[in-house]
Amino acid sequence: MSCRLLKPREFDNLAHAAGLSRDAMTEHYQLYLGFIDKANSLTEKICERQHVRGALDKSDIANLKGDLQFALAAVRNHELYFDLLGESKTAFPAELSAAVEEAFDCADGFLQDLRLTAVSSRGWAWTVFDLSTSRLWNLSGSQSGHFPLFNAIPILAVDLSDHAYFYDFGLRRGAYVDAILAHLRWDRVGRNLQAAMRLQQAANGPEGVNSPLVFAG
Repeated sequence: MSCRLLKPREFDNLAHAAGLSRDAMTEHYQLYLGFIDKANSLTEKICERQHVRGALDKSDIANLKGDLQFALAAVRNHELYFDLLGESKTAFPAELSAAVEEAFDCADGFLQDLRLTAVSSRGWAWTVFDLSTSRLWNLSGSQSGHFPLFNAIPILAVDLSDHAYFYDFGLRRGAYVDAILAHLRWDRVGRNLQAAMRLQQAANGPEGVNSPLVFAG
């Protein structure tokens, strides 16, 4: 196992995220840094035990690898979520509009489905590009380590954990979701979709044959 450690990303947009206070975003970013530290600590512990013992026993694998998977997923989800927070309204780019219309008939249908998915979620809501069907889905998960769909790439994430909204909105989860969706950087969601489509095309190869084993998410 590589002992290379994670480095935190910086997000200049967090101080101006519409609908969310600077104090709330500062606290949320500190939580993200905590997940970075946790992932690095677990990586170092696994590497040290491998070096000393030569191998990990079953108890080590069950505990350390499970904790590492959760920490890494939390890091990845927060980075996607933070990157998309905006301060002004932006329009859907063309490639995102086309994918939304194919899967949900219209932008309003997509946003309504995403909102309902988010409000009902206990942990996270995602929009994913399904590499198997070439369409978008809005899906939810109870926590960071439980991404809901194999062979799909998340292009949008909304954190629905209490720490994401309670500071500013209390129990008004729906108001928080509305504030987030009204100011997302949809141009970046479109960029993420394009990257997912490029990965799919590369996996398909020059003959255009779908690969059954494109691991993403």
